[in-house]
Amino acid sequence: MAALNDHDFDSMADYLLSLAKKVRRIEPPIDLFELAKIQRVTVVDLRPMLPNGGLSIRQSGFVIYIQNLSINEPIQVPVAGPVEDRPKLTTRQRFSMAHELAHTLLFNASDPPQLRPDAPKGSKLEALCHRAARRILMPPTELTAEVTKRGRIGAGDVLDLARRFDVSTEVVLRRCDELDELRDSDRALLYIRKSLSGSDEVAGFLCSRWFQHRRGRPELGTPPTKWTSGWVDEGFWTEPRAKLTVNDSDSEIAIARVPFTRQAYFVELERMLRDNSSGSTPS
Repeated sequence: MAALNDHDFDSMADYLLSLAKKVRRIEPPIDLFELAKIQRVTVVDLRPMLPNGGLSIRQSGFVIYIQNLSINEPIQVPVAGPVEDRPKLTTRQRFSMAHELAHTLLFNASDPPQLRPDAPKGSKLEALCHRAARRILMPPTELTAEVTKRGRIGAGDVLDLARRFDVSTEVVLRRCDELDELRDSDRALLYIRKSLSGSDEVAGFLCSRWFQHRRGRPELGTPPTKWTSGWVDEGFWTEPRAKLTVNDSDSEIAIARVPFTRQAYFVELERMLRDNSSGSTPS
């Protein structure tokens, strides 16, 4: 029996969201506790532990564990309890909870739940649960509506979407990078963050097919100079709001740095087709 793949996980995440929509309207930020009820999660257990999250099986459902290093003793939150008793989760904790909800999709409805025989294992399983978690936190219909409303996606839009869906910048970029309408655009966006050693590294990206064909996909954890080699010089990386335009084949590439925090910034890239008939470049 073939193991489940990306498409299967997308379908299962979408089905869970469709069940939630039958109960009440879904809008950002997604109420993960409502999804947990559907998946027979009885308790969300916040505790000081090393893993970001975990899942245990009970006779009639699940318990989700979430890391909270700011407390000394576990806090158990009944999923069916009052909304006002739910703790405010960080974006990291929300992702962990969505990830564990993705794991519950792999079990059948028996008591106790039994793992499906076609469930993937190891690193493949974790990667697919990450993918499903992003889709749960930023559902296709709601995300597409937000992207359509904005048109082009720049650094400011990414930050706005992160606030709107209560997710991290990295989750927004990964989800946007999965949308065909953005893959077909003429834009790329790098999210650059300081590593533990103090050097700049690519922490997230949105990269259209044209940029991928021209440069390949940016590699997470690598210096941004590697992917932009030949387009920008050393001076670009020392100026917080640097801007430049470079020629590339039949196009001009507008490149700009956008400050974010002391430890992070964005690099926006846009391809503009050169108008050979008039010698001008369309805006």
